[in-house]
Amino acid sequence: NQTLPNIFHYATKELSQDAFLCWLLSLADAKYANTETQSIHELAVYFIHKLVDNPDFVFKNVKVKKQIKNIDIWVEIDGKHLLIIEDKTSSNAGLEQLMTYKKTATDFCKKNNFESLNCIYLKTGLESTNQFSSNAKNEGWTMFSLEDLFLVFNTQIQNISHPFLLDFYNITKEKINKRENYSSFITSNDSPNDVICVFYKHLEQDEIFKRWGAVDIRGTRRLFADNCYSKEGEYAVYLQLEKLKLRIKIDLGQLGSERGKKYKAFKKEFDQFNIRSAYDKTRNLLKTD
Repeated sequence: NQTLPNIFHYATKELSQDAFLCWLLSLADAKYANTETQSIHELAVYFIHKLVDNPDFVFKNVKVKKQIKNIDIWVEIDGKHLLIIEDKTSSNAGLEQLMTYKKTATDFCKKNNFESLNCIYLKTGLESTNQFSSNAKNEGWTMFSLEDLFLVFNTQIQNISHPFLLDFYNITKEKINKRENYSSFITSNDSPNDVICVFYKHLEQDEIFKRWGAVDIRGTRRLFADNCYSKEGEYAVYLQLEKLKLRIKIDLGQLGSERGKKYKAFKKEFDQFNIRSAYDKTRNLLKTD
């Protein structure tokens, strides 16, 4: 029955989500356990219980900081427990990012005699399972999804009237509904990236495409899913979905990696390269299946 516009239709960036989560976590401090803010305080405490996976975790003082050593959300609890959150919407963790952040937090805990450290990778968008789980560098991190967030809010929202919380709850519910009914949002011409991500996730679960992701080129996010079908020498022939377009592609290996000033040398070598065998392999793949 919401009549006002939802602020999170406009505040879609990770920094907006960071700000909201910092605001909510700060309300877990015991000084907010009063009549006026009690319901929000209880939600914030419950949220921390879920993040540290301990319903019996008792605490009073919560100090929330942003961008400590580039870590999105840094939460010091009772001066002896540290909770760090790497908050993502649609982007993925960078190379060695999680490993570096955990080392930073671990060093801080040792230096300041903290008793515990919890590292949370909070992702409200979707990503391929192996993007997170197969990366050995993420050891010690716990994934917290959009669905996990929704469950936290869903248990407490009936007692809350604050517009920030209602807006975030409603936008989360809207996103989950879109995921559950993604097929009705797909169009052949132009489908939003979040819908394509759900489609790719189903393809991954059905083991049709085991790898999918995105590249950001000049401000445009391009989604892809691919499987390598045949590899010989330096190149491979493979199938790739670019959004909803299925293509047969040839990876030329090192030959195709040149950019910028080196492109002329690349083009000269490419012109001399015998691509006939790659072409034949692609043609045979199409004829066979």
